[in-house]
Amino acid sequence: MPLFRYYLSASPGDIAPATDFLDCIEGECHADVAERLRRQGRLPANSSSLWIHFLVWAHEDGCQRGFESLPLAKLLNGAAH
Repeated sequence: MPLFRYYLSASPGDIAPATDFLDCIEGECHADVAERLRRQGRLPANSSSLWIHFLVWAHEDGCQRGFESLPLAKLLNGAAH
């Protein structure tokens, strides 16, 4: 199963933490990751208003990296409960 590196924030434009401080979880896809986080109790109470940012690439020197940012509520609403 793929390993996803991610962080949560209040808005899509929030500054990302250093790569070493990103959380990690295995999952099949973004929606699966969101559902796993919910089931494991790893989401805060206000999770429906948060964004989840998945690391999609990292430069070998660690300076440049990119994220795919998605509204967490959209992923959770689309996941089977």
